[in-house]
Amino acid sequence: MARLFRARSAASRLVTLIGLALVVHHLNCGPAYAVKGSWEGESMKFKELTKGDLSSILHPLEPNVSLPTLGYSRGGLRLSAEDGHLSADYSSNFGDEAAVNFHVDDEKAWRAIMRGDRSWLLVRGEGLGMEKLSWEAFKESRVEDVGDLLLHYDSKGKYNLTLVKDLLAKISGAEFGAHVTATNDGLSGRLEARRNLGGKAHGTYSVQNTLGEYDMTKATHTGVVTTPLGHGQASIKLTQDATTSGVYGSYGQDLAGGQVDLQLSREGAALGQNGSRKGSALGSALGYNVSF
Repeated sequence: MARLFRARSAASRLVTLIGLALVVHHLNCGPAYAVKGSWEGESMKFKELTKGDLSSILHPLEPNVSLPTLGYSRGGLRLSAEDGHLSADYSSNFGDEAAVNFHVDDEKAWRAIMRGDRSWLLVRGEGLGMEKLSWEAFKESRVEDVGDLLLHYDSKGKYNLTLVKDLLAKISGAEFGAHVTATNDGLSGRLEARRNLGGKAHGTYSVQNTLGEYDMTKATHTGVVTTPLGHGQASIKLTQDATTSGVYGSYGQDLAGGQVDLQLSREGAALGQNGSRKGSALGSALGYNVSF
């Protein structure tokens, strides 16, 4: 009787092993599944299968589930769940000139931003403590006879002050403008002259120093001439600084409902060229642009 039981047990194991092999073979070779790797000839994986360990088969078949985004809003308040996180936003107006938005999430991080006509203030923090509190602000204004002022500064003491004067003076038919930037690292200024060169041709020339570098022998000089050519627009730009010079030419034209652009350049001894066609009816329909 014991011999008969052992024989039946061995036969049962053999049938089970054959059944597992057929299932694995179907999963590995069937048309509807693709299992990473191959277990053929790998005795270790085969032994794992005989012991009932199907990890090598089932792990690649685990689903990759993307959680949906949920949101509810009423008045100026919005609650949303996205990427496993809960957040709340509140928006309101301060009269007719300012608006405020407050955002907080389930990690206790929050931010508040107030926007005015030509300014904004952004404050960030975490929890109720002041240790991670930071802020930054922006202010834009126009000062008569001076120009447009743009100031960006933050709680770390960093600032960026920019003064733009598009029309500084007119001399011999040329218009002069200035652009000055002041930061913690120094000053940078650009003086630009603009002039009509006859017909529809236009030329500009500018000189600019590197931020914090006041040796004008190291300044960058840039000259640009643009003019209509054929059915398009051509331009050439020349640059020169203390170490290198560059020549850049470009031509653009509308063609067959699209824009064709060609560029040639030379920086020092290096030559470059590029071309592209964008926005044609066919290209837009197919969703691509061509570069050559």
